[in-house]
Formats: sequence, C-alpha cells, structure tokens
Amino acid sequence: MSRRRVPMRRCVGCGASRPKKELVRIVRTSSGEIEVDQVQRQAGRGAYLCPEAGCQKMLSEAKHRARLARAVLPHRGADDAQGAHGREAL
Repeated sequence: MSRRRVPMRRCVGCGASRPKKELVRIVRTSSGEIEVDQVQRQAGRGAYLCPEAGCQKMLSEAKHRARLARAVLPHRGADDAQGAHGREAL
C-alpha cells in the first residue's frame, strides 16, 4: 500500500510549514475582496495562516500585513512591462 503525500503550506504570519488542512486559507476573490476560505477550494489567489492567535495577531502589525498583501494581492505593473509568461513585451 502506498502512502499519500500530505500537501504542505507555509504560514504567512510565522513562516512555519504545516499540513494544508491545519492552516486557515485567506483568498482574494475575482471581485477583489479578501475572504476566509472555509473549505480551502475557493477560486482566487490565496495565502495560509496558522490558526493560533499569535499568527493572526501578527497581521495587525504593518510589516506582516504587507506580507499578506504580497501573497494575495496582484503585483502592480507586472503586466505593463512583461507578458503573461514573464517575457518582456516587444
């Protein structure tokens, strides 16, 4: 019998790597809203947080909010100078 690989994700609060099911997923929806993804299957750009209050409290600090924003918000200007595959536009 083969073992199944457990998907691992990194917490944007503390940086710890944990099994995906142990983390809380935060997602940016297609309408641009930030939501908690309860089922971890919602479409959109996502980031993961540990369920501990410490990691969630860290996000009240500006430097940690910036880390979450980089994870779930689109990079501004990425499409201006480069194409969809990271190549420079001609």
